[in-house]
Amino acid sequence: MLGAGIHNFTKTLLKAFREAVIDPELGLALSDHVTQAIRRGYAIGQKIYKRVPQGYSLDHPLADLLRYSGLTFAMEEAIPPALFSAGLADQCFEIYQDMVPVVTWLQSMKAKAGL
Repeated sequence: MLGAGIHNFTKTLLKAFREAVIDPELGLALSDHVTQAIRRGYAIGQKIYKRVPQGYSLDHPLADLLRYSGLTFAMEEAIPPALFSAGLADQCFEIYQDMVPVVTWLQSMKAKAGL
């Protein structure tokens, strides 16, 4: 398993995340990153809330993302043959390259919130 992201947002970061999700520009970018990650076979984790938080529209196109308490992306698979070869670093690098847009988005979200 290889993963990246933030496992559990602090209270301040959770608020910043939710505001970024409803931001037209940041929210659209996150939606694109999530869609691409799913297409590539990554698991997205940390949706724990049963409903959209109070104060946010249930009709928002990204309302489901408001139910996340963190944002992680992971690749789980059987032990690859590369694990026992010099190719392991290259395989890990390829997977982590796929995750760069999400990590960059999280950094942008934190910067916009002044965190």
